[in-house]
Amino acid sequence: MKFMSFLSGWHISTCLPRQYHFVADAKNWTDAQTYCRQTYTDLVTIQNAEELDEFISTLSSAGYNSEVWIGLYNEIDWKWSNGYTGIGADYQTWTSGTQQNPEFVFVNEISSWSSAQRYCRENYIDLATVTSDGENQKLQMISSAWIGLYRNPNVLWSDGSSFFYSNFNYGPNRIRSMTVTCGFSSLQSSGTWNFWPCKTKLPFVCYYDPPVSHRQMLKLSINLDPSLELNMNVKEDLLKMLQERLKEKGISGGVTLKWRKQSDGKVFHKDEDATTVNPSCEQILT
Repeated sequence: MKFMSFLSGWHISTCLPRQYHFVADAKNWTDAQTYCRQTYTDLVTIQNAEELDEFISTLSSAGYNSEVWIGLYNEIDWKWSNGYTGIGADYQTWTSGTQQNPEFVFVNEISSWSSAQRYCRENYIDLATVTSDGENQKLQMISSAWIGLYRNPNVLWSDGSSFFYSNFNYGPNRIRSMTVTCGFSSLQSSGTWNFWPCKTKLPFVCYYDPPVSHRQMLKLSINLDPSLELNMNVKEDLLKMLQERLKEKGISGGVTLKWRKQSDGKVFHKDEDATTVNPSCEQILT
């Protein structure tokens, strides 16, 4: 059998939409994450308003209207405004409301933390750094005031996705001395997010990404020996030849080749010289 083929084509990539699954069995965040990874893909990640709507719709369809774990978590690393990392830098006294022998100055003005930091740096040294019980006692006469303690956001998704879309409800969040807090979504406040201790038990939502399939359409020009007819055996031999070429290129597993019929129901069309046909071969990778 003698024939030659010339291939040209284009690539079309398709994937099924992400699926959301509500799990009513209350678990702590870590156990919920483990369950989702074993059963589906991971705890739900929400990257835009459309995904948030789909997430809310999933819970509404399940008849649920309260708090659920999502894939959000927050690594907490407390720091002092003046960059102090010496002895006592990790001192914390969360149950009540800088360097050596500091002098504290109370500024009785209402401002944001950033404004207070800027004022202290311009007029003194910095916001107060508290490194011991003794220093903390000096502040007990003040009912409430900013000090130099702060933390970077460090907000992450369980599946490693980049964090750029947010839907936070900036209500009370008692972090205290926790080093990690975990994200939940409240359907009672339109699906907004906040953080709770990860040991809290809540229902949760997992997501599942179906395997991505790629479909590639190839157009072939085939020069056939005039003595050959385009019967089923020739068609099968052509597919085998193409499969072998894919294997030579290191592409074999998960590949299916088949002929694609044109709008007129035919696979092959002859050129003017009556010796060349132009079939279309469909390759599916999964």
